[in-house]
Amino acid sequence: MIVTKTSFVFLVLVGSVIKLTDAQRDPQRQKIIDFHAECLDAHGVDEEAMIEALDGHPPDDDAFYMHLFCAAKKAKVMDENGTVNVDNFHIDMAHVIDEHNMENIHNIVKKCLIQKEDVLSTLRAAVQCFVNESHNL
Repeated sequence: MIVTKTSFVFLVLVGSVIKLTDAQRDPQRQKIIDFHAECLDAHGVDEEAMIEALDGHPPDDDAFYMHLFCAAKKAKVMDENGTVNVDNFHIDMAHVIDEHNMENIHNIVKKCLIQKEDVLSTLRAAVQCFVNESHNL
């Protein structure tokens, strides 16, 4: 009986140590989250929502997309008016996207971030496209 309880406690402790967030396991993902941190905070969006979005399950609320607009402006792929320009993404985001993944991500951004009638429509369509791509983030 004591052995069983001890084994159970050990498994719980090991499980707690092993259970790391994706960001903790993946330095590239952590750089993405760190880049978004200021915008996440400004719009009341938590890191978990960002992780879920990277995993293909973005939340469907305006705050999340306004955080993305903030991040898009920070990444210089959208201006204050919501106009899209991805020409220099590979230069402007070199400190965030790892070199081995930059070409892939730049191509996905060029494919997915297409100007729509307004900012939220542009970002919603971009996210829908992005989650269907092999972004490796």
